[in-house]
Amino acid sequence: MNYELKTIKQVRTQFWVEHPELTEVKGQRQNNYNTDTRCIFVDWVDSIRKNGRISEVLASNVTL
Repeated sequence: MNYELKTIKQVRTQFWVEHPELTEVKGQRQNNYNTDTRCIFVDWVDSIRKNGRISEVLASNVTL
């Protein structure tokens, strides 16, 4: 299957593009973001996996 997003970096970049209301902090690790941002990310990853934009393996491995 040909997925739109193939790397963790592409997924992260696309997340920030699609969520301009959230603030990315360069060099910040996932657990440093507030709970709302982390939950939005997880829900978003699940939705793009279900829509076939990323693979199951990538969805399982990607972190903010």
